[in-house]
Amino acid sequence: MKHDLYLFENLLTATSREELHNGVVKLAGEFGFPSLFFSPLVDSGGAKKFFRDHGQIAPEHLPARNIYTTYPESWLVRYQQAEHIHRDPVVRQATQTTLPIYWDRSSQGRNVVFDEAREHGLAEGITIPIHGANGEWSLFSVASDSSLRHDRSHASAFVGQIQLSAFYMSEAARRLGEPTGLAIRALTKREKECLLWAAQGKTSWEIGNILSISEPTVVFHLTNAKNKLQATNRRQAVAKAISLRLIQP
Repeated sequence: MKHDLYLFENLLTATSREELHNGVVKLAGEFGFPSLFFSPLVDSGGAKKFFRDHGQIAPEHLPARNIYTTYPESWLVRYQQAEHIHRDPVVRQATQTTLPIYWDRSSQGRNVVFDEAREHGLAEGITIPIHGANGEWSLFSVASDSSLRHDRSHASAFVGQIQLSAFYMSEAARRLGEPTGLAIRALTKREKECLLWAAQGKTSWEIGNILSISEPTVVFHLTNAKNKLQATNRRQAVAKAISLRLIQP
């Protein structure tokens, strides 16, 4: 047990993404799962509700760029092209639980996502949903090319260690600057004010009236904030600002 804890603690002492990635890959391999996937999802609590209500992930809540994975590249490409995230039963279940999700228990009957995953060498796996105190949401999955149905005792024996790996991984990623991995330049008071009102659904014209500044000035501040957050649009900038607790609507 002391050895196990030492391995977990090594994740927290990682000083780079590469070191963290190598550490968690080694851990997963020791548990018998050569493939892993970890991705923080940009969220302030809204993504999970949106998914439950609409059955899909809104664009501003899609996985952040900094994904740690050893999944086959062919599967990552296929998953993205087919937009499987909108029909993945594991993702749906992960919005509603903090318990480990066994892939073969997460869907009744056949599922196209699982069928295609098997074709890419991901026969079965376990996903650990990680829900933060401030609405953060991450997924940590390990998988193998052999079915867990034939060795349930193996999966059960290691599920506790897999959970610990997920939590340590999440905390280490946070310490290294995740979930977005951005080196955020400080937002000005006015940029935060504009983002805060944008989060309330106000237009640039309405924000200008509220703050007694011109509409072009509002656009100027929101554009600066978007660039600092490395967001592609206003909605994403708002989502990132909220997830990073730069604003609190």
